[in-house]
Amino acid sequence: MDAVPTYLSLKEENISHTIIPLIIISFVLMTIAKFLNSSIFKSLLKLLFATKNFDQIIREEIKIGSISSVILITNYFFTASSCIFLSLYTSIDLTISQLFVFSLLLPFGLLILQSVSFWIIGLMSNEVRLLTHPINETFVIVELSGILLFLVSLIWVLNPFYSSILFQIFIGLTFFGYLYRTLKTFYCVLQRGAPWYYIILYLCTLEILPLVVIYYYIVSNFIK
Repeated sequence: MDAVPTYLSLKEENISHTIIPLIIISFVLMTIAKFLNSSIFKSLLKLLFATKNFDQIIREEIKIGSISSVILITNYFFTASSCIFLSLYTSIDLTISQLFVFSLLLPFGLLILQSVSFWIIGLMSNEVRLLTHPINETFVIVELSGILLFLVSLIWVLNPFYSSILFQIFIGLTFFGYLYRTLKTFYCVLQRGAPWYYIILYLCTLEILPLVVIYYYIVSNFIK
């Protein structure tokens, strides 16, 4: 007969209960987007590598404001939030609920910051119409990233022992998407005649600086 324990210990909280609903919602969203536009994934891949015919594909195959596109943008928030949560829950000094809210708000805030930044530079340079292209490029990267991060978060929550590898994959995908989008949009905007010094201003003050500030704020206040 097993001995009765002399004390009760707290059961370790299973974070999969927090993340799995987000992954399920993500799968449902991608299924709906595919149902509404059967070629949406193919069109996004074409947009990823398109330069001269980018605007034509946007008009004919996948409008950024379409329901299917908006659904995939929403999907990005869920998958990115899942990866952020899984990356930080062991090292950040927040409760599970606080970290969950933080993980949801961070990708949303960064996307808003990037979009608004383009409009600010457009107003300063009187090139608002020209800078709609970088905004569209941003959303294309976001939609594709949401699909890839769905796979990362699904594997992550099912295989927590590979957390370090999956964390590196998450950071690598995020960095590559950010770098690719930046280089491609700058090239396209310069080809269309935008002043290069406005691009430098945008890069230094509205892209790099906010990310640096956010990074140091999180490290200084939350990381254990």
